[in-house]
Amino acid sequence: SMFLRFVWGRSTLPPSPEEFTEKFCIARMAPTSVAEELPEDQILPHAHTCAFQIELPQYSSEKIMKEKLLYAITNCRDIDLEWQSSTEHGFS
Repeated sequence: SMFLRFVWGRSTLPPSPEEFTEKFCIARMAPTSVAEELPEDQILPHAHTCAFQIELPQYSSEKIMKEKLLYAITNCRDIDLEWQSSTEHGFS
């Protein structure tokens, strides 16, 4: 449910297939001015909750991808502040 909350802003899937209107999408993160300054292994995933989409940098290994994804899912909880960690705002 934490993953769904991160990528979709909801903690559960709709109860029936008819109510499921969005297809989940995984996309490669597009380069940005911030991302160009950091190695991709240091960048967190970015979720688009309105589109049920997640953007991932091209991590150098599955282990790093898992670590960054788990960190983002656990610490980036506020839909309006997806790009900031919850600890930066005193959330826990």
